[in-house]
Amino acid sequence: MTVKISESISPSEVSDYKEKLCNLFLYKDDVLSEEERAELLLLIGCSKNNFQEKIKALFKKFGNLNNILTAPLDELCSVDGISENTAAVFKVVAACAKRSAMEAVKTKKSSVLENWDLFLDYCRQDMAYNDIEEFKMFLLDENLRYFADKTLSKGTINRTVAHPREIIKTALKHNAKNIILAHNHPSGNCKPSDADVMLTHDICSVAESVGITVFDHLIITNNNIFSFRNEGYLNRFFKKPDSKNSK
Repeated sequence: MTVKISESISPSEVSDYKEKLCNLFLYKDDVLSEEERAELLLLIGCSKNNFQEKIKALFKKFGNLNNILTAPLDELCSVDGISENTAAVFKVVAACAKRSAMEAVKTKKSSVLENWDLFLDYCRQDMAYNDIEEFKMFLLDENLRYFADKTLSKGTINRTVAHPREIIKTALKHNAKNIILAHNHPSGNCKPSDADVMLTHDICSVAESVGITVFDHLIITNNNIFSFRNEGYLNRFFKKPDSKNSK
């Protein structure tokens, strides 16, 4: 994305410029560039000195506003002119966005299917920008209503750290009737690995044997989400009745 670079603002013009950005954000947010949104955060939340130089340095290192908001604190503070107080402005916004997405999902009393985009946004906010792989399970009732989630492992995902029987044991403990699996790929490549496919197959087999349905397995990256369900993988994993015995 091309970032719009604002014209140089003199110290005497900062207050007027801040007011202009505030009004645009409140009434015409779609016309603001990523850089202008970042400028507004700095102008509202911290020192106004050299704010444009700080923004340019941040975008030079991180590329876009999303990467700035989700960058680790030490990386933000490694940028010239960015103190912990300045970095805190971005971290607060990121934390609020994540919390808001989580609460929006948790307070819905309807099926996740009816709020699928909201659910995917929660997954993206929660997992897409983590720098290590994380494997989670979302617990659903018989009507596909979300009621809890559990972090199953952190680090490289394989059958050793995420054993299918232990995963389903956790689902049974919480009386889940359906589950959604999700893990992130920090590399940015959302294509499932052979290990991802094998693990999902094994979890589906164990789940089916105790009456739990794996509704989906999502692979989350910072720019995409891969759905095992949408790509037809889950249809291959579930057992099909023998045509002779079903007559």
